[in-house]
Amino acid sequence: MDLDVRPYPVTPPPSYDEVKPIYERRKALEFCDWAEENLRFEKRYTKDEALTGYRILDIGLWRLGHKFCASLYGEAGAEVVSIEPPKGDPLRKLTPFGREEYL
Repeated sequence: MDLDVRPYPVTPPPSYDEVKPIYERRKALEFCDWAEENLRFEKRYTKDEALTGYRILDIGLWRLGHKFCASLYGEAGAEVVSIEPPKGDPLRKLTPFGREEYL
């Protein structure tokens, strides 16, 4: 038994011709065609993000959860606008263990 077993990053994904017989046996060839058309590697950055076109207004102060959620919205494609006081969010001035040398 001479199998070419290599770790994941080296092994290329199976081609359409390799997976087509498997999906034909499962009577799922329509799904195979859909997956090949919509999920191929070459199209990975051509689709719009899920929240493209949305604008999120972040008005939270003193809460890390607000900033975390705003970053998640931004990663999903939304435009995030953070409203802060004139001197900035007080969380920007916090240092680990209250030590100024970390700034």
